[in-house]
Amino acid sequence: MPEFLPGPNRPPGNMGIKPGKGFLYRLRDKILGKLMISKFDEFKPLLNEKLVSLSLPALTHTKDLFDRADLRLIQTLESFDIPIEPRPSNVRYIGPELGDPDWTSEEKWQNPWSDQPKKPIVVISFSTTFQNQANAIQNSINALSELPVNGCVTLGPAMEDQHFSTPENVVVLRSVKHSLLFPHVDLVITHGGHGTLMRALSNGLPILCLPMGRDQDDNALKVEVSGCGLKLSPKSGSLKIKKAVKQILENPKFSKNALEMSESINGVETIDKVLIEIDGLLAKNQLITTKAE
Repeated sequence: MPEFLPGPNRPPGNMGIKPGKGFLYRLRDKILGKLMISKFDEFKPLLNEKLVSLSLPALTHTKDLFDRADLRLIQTLESFDIPIEPRPSNVRYIGPELGDPDWTSEEKWQNPWSDQPKKPIVVISFSTTFQNQANAIQNSINALSELPVNGCVTLGPAMEDQHFSTPENVVVLRSVKHSLLFPHVDLVITHGGHGTLMRALSNGLPILCLPMGRDQDDNALKVEVSGCGLKLSPKSGSLKIKKAVKQILENPKFSKNALEMSESINGVETIDKVLIEIDGLLAKNQLITTKAE
């Protein structure tokens, strides 16, 4: 998950608010940051009770839990995120996790249009969990029905029992591994969950985001700012979705930017970075322990 804490140069996460420069932006970020810290502090009594029971110092604010940590590993691409400036000394960016969820089907994806004239393939993939996404999925399907494309809908556990009306150029699957599907497609329509975005971008795919909450508004904003796709309201009708899909497929800049992002994502050795950081932390603590003895 990307950075979500407020900072001097950025608003709190999960609000989908674009950072800005100047006095008014700094004032906005400061006010919103204080509101977030105040909301987090609702958990402070419970946390302090546990900390005191472990003979650890109590928190002044819940946010101190993050600031006190020896190490904060942020599991995304730094160039995709909006890092806090100045950078907290305990923060490290280690790159995204690109593995498929364990509930996805092991079956290899077979292109149902392989014997037909080639058309762009668009994937519709919304959240693993329920976010009332049925209408957004159906509107996306309806949009593709009016375009010279083929569509593949992956439902996931939340929607696997839901029925959707589909045209001839759209197929619906309970699940399929993105690692098997994404190398064959041209565009992804999604809620903007971090995992789906990173897997799409790692394959150089442009994205149309219809964020529904959580970190998705922030993620969709970053997709738009990076030039890798567009953002729409999850309540958008099929006409708006159709226009956005058409715009992304017809403008090569979106694919170009997504391809550049894929090179950055695939160039990160995530596991190696994690091991190096943890090894350094253990060595530091061992040195402190040795000196104390």
